Amino acid sequence: MRVIGLERFGGPEVLAVFDVPVPKPGPGEVVIRVKAIGVNPTDVLFREGRLHPALPTGLPAVPGRDLAGSIVSVGSGAALPLGAAVMATIDPRLGQGAYAEYVVLPERLVVRIPVGVSLEEAASLPTCGVTALLALEALQVCGDDDVIAVTGATGGVGGSVLQLARQCGVKTIAVCRQEYATRASDLGASWVADVSRDPVREILRIAPGGIAGVVDCSSVGQSLVPAIADDGVFAILRDLTVVVERGIDLRRIRISEFDPVHLLERVGEAVGAGALKPRVALALPLEQARHAHELLARGGLDGRMVLIA
Repeated sequence: MRVIGLERFGGPEVLAVFDVPVPKPGPGEVVIRVKAIGVNPTDVLFREGRLHPALPTGLPAVPGRDLAGSIVSVGSGAALPLGAAVMATIDPRLGQGAYAEYVVLPERLVVRIPVGVSLEEAASLPTCGVTALLALEALQVCGDDDVIAVTGATGGVGGSVLQLARQCGVKTIAVCRQEYATRASDLGASWVADVSRDPVREILRIAPGGIAGVVDCSSVGQSLVPAIADDGVFAILRDLTVVVERGIDLRRIRISEFDPVHLLERVGEAVGAGALKPRVALALPLEQARHAHELLARGGLDGRMVLIA
């Protein structure tokens, strides 16, 4: 089978096509014929070597977390039927990534794709949806008078936060470039603050007493702290150096610290209820993973890119 892997850390140019054996399932495991793979910023961090000090044993190292496909083989004790359409999120640091035509996983890590969702859409969901759920829970907002700000508001995670927040009645300020204002409003933003100007001033104009919290999807960081009310929450998705005060709670959102299956099932329920709509920005063939990483670095995508295997 084909995988996209790397034998050294570096830029997009280190990604290459390799031929490796198709995996076989052990007890309680399933083999998935991967049809679509979500392209996430963490894939870039993996490629650059910023998620771990050394490559996993057994080259090539394969990046990728999110996948969707169908079950083609099962081990003893596995109950899912052949042909079932499923999605999963995995940790490539453990030796297996999603940029592959086949993966083998414990059945307990696999979730059925919601009815009416395509494989490409399903591949765009896991990291975006799970991260958005965790971020909103970290902010402990419940609607009514709560106002939060979301940076990177039209990207994969930011757009998911806007959609889920709208569903539960939380008002949101999208912090993004003005050219994306209409897109942010369509996703559920109550207001838009232009990130290229003075977003804190704009946020405080909307909420003079400060906002309940920030979900910082684009690593704006320290400059947003003055916009948060006393005892609010600052949720960050990457390891940033942020100094908080006035009782503000700094939360780092890491999906690897939680049960991915339970959260992914909740994402599926949100999709089924119409609270969350998958957003595929672009679909490219698996062998164009290098180009996908180049496009990701440019930013401005409306949702998630996916690779088609």
